[in-house]
Amino acid sequence: MKKILFISLMASALLMADTPKADANTFKYENETLRIRISKNSVNRIVLPAAITGKIFSQEKNLNIQSNGHEAYVKVIPSKKTETIDNKVTETEIVYADKEAEVFFLTENKTYAIVFVPDKIDTRTVYITDNTVKKEDIEKVEKASNEYTKNIKNIFKLAIANKLSNSFTEIVQNARHDDFLFLSQFDGTNYQVHKFFVFNKSDKTIEKINQIVKNKIVATAVFEQNYFILCEQNK
Repeated sequence: MKKILFISLMASALLMADTPKADANTFKYENETLRIRISKNSVNRIVLPAAITGKIFSQEKNLNIQSNGHEAYVKVIPSKKTETIDNKVTETEIVYADKEAEVFFLTENKTYAIVFVPDKIDTRTVYITDNTVKKEDIEKVEKASNEYTKNIKNIFKLAIANKLSNSFTEIVQNARHDDFLFLSQFDGTNYQVHKFFVFNKSDKTIEKINQIVKNKIVATAVFEQNYFILCEQNK
């Protein structure tokens, strides 16, 4: 019995550990899911090697993730635990979940899979490195025209608000696949937008979806269960 308990504890310790890294806050991405401890009661900063175009994660994991360029800000959403006596609230406690959460960060050329492990540690800034990302590609993203990026953001805003049909021609697809539903294709003068509903949010699913699109992908975005792909229109 003691032997079983010892193995169990060892397994727990291994699960809590970070993925091996170059230093305390730098992790090398080698096309395998990273495991990273984060503060469970503070905002954590994650810096990726490429600009983030979207993110996919389960809403049940109680995470709030905001992204800007190469950076993502991750916060565990607390819940309230109350105790009542004779139908009267006697005590309210803020509880921070410690459940692990897998997040897929989408960039122009790659999806980064990270499992966040909430823990009782200070706020953390983590750097993800990737030797496959060329320096010139990063500079190209950073130096992109403000007007160009603004246009892309506006298109995604219309897509999320279901208002693309005002300026794009909608071609309804409703094609069912194992892990997703191809809802619609919207054709514009310079761009196409493809809208999907994702059942299984995995790296392989995103790859399958991206392979459906024949034109050059410009950017992607995620809103709830919907996945949007913006690509160039063939002329």
